[in-house]
Amino acid sequence: MPSDLNIDHAIKMALLHDVCEIGAGDISVYDSDRLSKTTEESEYVVEFANRHGRFGYEVASLWKEYEDQISMESKWVKVVDRFLPFLLNLASEGKTWKEQGICRSQVLEVNKSISVISPEIYDWMIGEIENAVQYGWLQDA
Repeated sequence: MPSDLNIDHAIKMALLHDVCEIGAGDISVYDSDRLSKTTEESEYVVEFANRHGRFGYEVASLWKEYEDQISMESKWVKVVDRFLPFLLNLASEGKTWKEQGICRSQVLEVNKSISVISPEIYDWMIGEIENAVQYGWLQDA
């Protein structure tokens, strides 16, 4: 992680970037309808901002920064947002992957943004993805 990363800003963003799911509902990162959910999320964030004044507008600003991936903090929050569920799948022997019928190519696609921000983490993940396929936690496709 870069030494000039504003950790306070990143923590706020990490805590608030999913507030849109309160109104729009949560959806798996692997769901084919994921992109269409963005419109509902955006509408909810605008509504949230209008209802909650200054706090709401700060939440909306952080959400937009995260969605647009315009800052170093937003990029690192996304790394963490993708990496933690990955670790949970490893710890649970691929529980969610198996339940959803997820395959190697989907995990690689969802996590490819990590390769740009932290190639070291991504390289480690590739090895773990291959292990998960061998263990039967991920489909080999």
